[in-house]
Amino acid sequence: MLSMNSIIKRALIVVPAAVLALFSFGCSSPEQEEPWVYRQPVRTSDGWETASLTDVGVDPAPLTELMNRLRDHPGHLVEGIVIVKDDRLVFEEYFDGREHPTYGDGPVSYDRDRKHTLSSVTKSVTATLLGIAVDRGFVPRFSAISRRWPTWMSG
Repeated sequence: MLSMNSIIKRALIVVPAAVLALFSFGCSSPEQEEPWVYRQPVRTSDGWETASLTDVGVDPAPLTELMNRLRDHPGHLVEGIVIVKDDRLVFEEYFDGREHPTYGDGPVSYDRDRKHTLSSVTKSVTATLLGIAVDRGFVPRFSAISRRWPTWMSG
């Protein structure tokens, strides 16, 4: 029969070991993915020439940092990042996310072939591009938009 001292000694060893085991299982972090590494976009038959960031004079370090931060925060709302420089595709990355609520709000893996819901952002992009066109002299500064795109007026 075990003495009270030997039971206490065993308990002092077993109980802390059990508590540590429980906490280590409950608090263990998942395996960390390897850090993201830049790769030149794959050339496809879509008509875009591709190049590396360094080919067009862009330092990949800030984008590498951004990509690793996005991977560390999976709840972000970025669907994809596409960068064209000097008429060449130099950066193309997509993320997992959620479909727009209009289309079911389910999980989705975005890629180059999946359509993205843009909603009102299209107006901002159009206004920005029009401003650039005016600034560069492609559209006269005080030109009526209706004369540039007559189909808008007939719609």
